[in-house]
Amino acid sequence: MKMQFVAVGKTEYFNSPEEVPYELTGYSEDLSESRAKGHCVHRAELDNQPMYKDWCGPMWNGGMLRYETWEVYDMLSR
Repeated sequence: MKMQFVAVGKTEYFNSPEEVPYELTGYSEDLSESRAKGHCVHRAELDNQPMYKDWCGPMWNGGMLRYETWEVYDMLSR
């Protein structure tokens, strides 16, 4: 799945986690069981996706994963 990384003044795109030059810290939680029980949780596309040091995400961006620096996240969340 395509991945978008957004920082102030810079946006990068990668086609796979192996291409991403940032430090991998883990993977997002698989919430399929909670979802099956009808609980309100994140989108299924976000289950088991890579997470990176100093990046907020993953987030869904219409067919691709989006990661933002915390500075961009704070600016867009106001």
